[in-house]
Amino acid sequence: MHVVNIYFILFCIQVTQILLGALHIIFGLVFRIHFPYTRPYNSIMFFTGLPFWSGVMYIISGSISVSAAVKPTLGKVKSNLVLNIISSVVAAIAIILLWITLSLDWYEGPYTCSDDSASHLCDVEMRVNMGMVIIIFIMTVTEFCITISTSVFGCKTVCGTSNNETKENIYQTPVVNVGDNTTAADSTAFTRDESNTYVNN
Repeated sequence: MHVVNIYFILFCIQVTQILLGALHIIFGLVFRIHFPYTRPYNSIMFFTGLPFWSGVMYIISGSISVSAAVKPTLGKVKSNLVLNIISSVVAAIAIILLWITLSLDWYEGPYTCSDDSASHLCDVEMRVNMGMVIIIFIMTVTEFCITISTSVFGCKTVCGTSNNETKENIYQTPVVNVGDNTTAADSTAFTRDESNTYVNN
């Protein structure tokens, strides 16, 4: 029951990871289409394609993790471990880029809107833009926590399996040649009988 609960929890976490990856892509599309005034301050997101490649990576790693949780095998667990390690690195890079984007929005956004002819519309877009970037930032931090925890669980599983296989190889019961042992026992018994006969004589 305890193992079933663990895999059910992992399944739910990985489904969440897939949904967060899809939301990354959706938010990236929204930024592409509906924020013309604030686009220069999201240049890091646009030029790097951050919401898209990070979202795709989260969806792939989450899908493999779901497959490993539903029907766990050693190969799936190893693939899950590798992909989640890569996803954690991707999430760490995304956190840094999003932090830079938030800094640009916070310090330079108001000056840009004050110089713009449609300053009111620009100000509204800047506020909505910052709110959406904060949401993506929170989702990315969540993804980072999920990938790290899943990687730790996968590492323990893989390392535990490897240790068990090593112990089985070390402590494996040696094959005993019954015929040789029987012959040796008979030879020992014969030698003892000969010794007793020699002593009695």
